[in-house]
Amino acid sequence: MYRVIIFLLSCLLLMTSCNNATQQATNPTATPLTKQHFDLKGFFESELYQIDKEAYFIYQKTTQQQRTDSIALSMAACTAKAAPFLALNVSDNKAFTESTFNDNTTQSITLTYKPYDLNQPIQSVDVLVDETSGKVKRVFAKLLRSENNTITEQTLSWKAGKSFSIITSVNNGGSTSVTQEQVIWNE
Repeated sequence: MYRVIIFLLSCLLLMTSCNNATQQATNPTATPLTKQHFDLKGFFESELYQIDKEAYFIYQKTTQQQRTDSIALSMAACTAKAAPFLALNVSDNKAFTESTFNDNTTQSITLTYKPYDLNQPIQSVDVLVDETSGKVKRVFAKLLRSENNTITEQTLSWKAGKSFSIITSVNNGGSTSVTQEQVIWNE
């Protein structure tokens, strides 16, 4: 009788552990609802603080219709240009999914955030984290807004400690204009 009970408990334990492993294998990148998403605003504020602290020379390159202009920027102007980054908020677990991907090519772990509601402006955010140091290397985001007959798409890219760029495409039904703004401080 004792052996039968031990055998049944062993089988039950084995089935439970196999079932748990199967559940984890079918959705290896799922994020539990209790996990806190990456603090984008804190990251960008820290970057802006470093730019100000190091007193880098900051300049902006703007390209529109194959014409490029460059101007020097103050720290206040740089912060104002960074506003779309500071507005990125994916911390709400109920509004965004988080998945992870280990990219051996770039030696990065990519955290990808996608909204449950595709009608909201933030369409996706990718945070590339160096797998060795744990530091953020790049942040990419896609934004989409629609007002009246105008669709505005923005692609945001932040290169940690170096620069950020914003590519804005505005389509008003008949014509499309594209503007690329790059703010550089340490390249």
